Amino acid sequence: MILKTNKNATFRWMSRTESQDVSGEITRVQVELSTFCNMSCRACVRSSIRDFAPRHLTTATAKKIAASLAGLPSLETIVLLGFGEPLCNPSFKKILAGFTALNKRMTLVSNGALMDASTADFLFSIPLSELYLSWDDDITGTDPLRNREGLAAQVFRERLSGICDARNRAGGRTALGIEIVATSANLDRLHETIAFGRDLGVESFIVSNMYPYSEQSVRIILYGKGKKLQKKAGKIFDSLRRHPGVTAAGVRMDAPRACPFIERGTVFISSSGDVSPCPELAYTHDAFNPHRRTHNALRFGNVARRSLGSIWSCEEFAAFRKDFEYYEFPDCSDCTSPEACWHRNMDEEDCYGNRTPCGECLWAKGIIVCP
Repeated sequence: MILKTNKNATFRWMSRTESQDVSGEITRVQVELSTFCNMSCRACVRSSIRDFAPRHLTTATAKKIAASLAGLPSLETIVLLGFGEPLCNPSFKKILAGFTALNKRMTLVSNGALMDASTADFLFSIPLSELYLSWDDDITGTDPLRNREGLAAQVFRERLSGICDARNRAGGRTALGIEIVATSANLDRLHETIAFGRDLGVESFIVSNMYPYSEQSVRIILYGKGKKLQKKAGKIFDSLRRHPGVTAAGVRMDAPRACPFIERGTVFISSSGDVSPCPELAYTHDAFNPHRRTHNALRFGNVARRSLGSIWSCEEFAAFRKDFEYYEFPDCSDCTSPEACWHRNMDEEDCYGNRTPCGECLWAKGIIVCP
């Protein structure tokens, strides 16, 4: 065993049970257009972010991002998502038009509430490669338990129907998807949402779990030690996977790990232009897994001052990615006594000396999935 004694000290073992591919190039860039939102979802991380100040991505910063993306030879996909609603940005049409000029696959993730007929026609005229709409509640609108405060089920159904019509008018070139965050409140309604979308022509569905950013959210998640619903959720998710076009998350905390962001060569650019390895590391915020933790932001530069390529190749970012080759992070999410972890409770670091929460990442276990 070798202990590195620098400020990013980690344990390196002679024999590891976990390893994964680490991309040497940026192939996928996630861009946050805005942290403003027209809704107030109960489980949103925005209420947990430290010193949160909503902002829009400016057109000036967007131009610099586009210029950086043009210099990436292996770039395949631009994904427009983040901790707000992208369409809240008053300049979203101008920004999207600039990204379209790069001639790359482009995916937009939206709650759909602001997508009237003219907006839908614009998005399909670009055209987008994929459009994912998020919906977590009872699609019929009969269940009083709601997560998505600000959008009634009837309005979402009407929006989705109008979006499907607009897609058809544009020739059907854009793939449509629905992203669902599954909880104990909607577990028995997942099939209904998927059936409704499929009847309208939606092709893809992502069923993820919830990352609890509040103590109240811990009560409704479907995974975790002692969760009675885990077995039921596993069976329902298995049944959903048998349908074409459905991706469903796992529920096992002891699942082997592989960071999808590191493996696919993904970076996340916040609305302020800061570059992080993934959305979870873009902002400092609280999380409960199941006990309270501070997830510290990790940023390697800002596209307003440096190109994305130079940020990616800097020594600090390269060293961070290398730690995933043999997973130099403890498995905190499957820890037998997380409440007794003095590292996280006192030092805000794990027992390998890492100050990032990668040891308890639920994306790496496939419990959380996103477009």
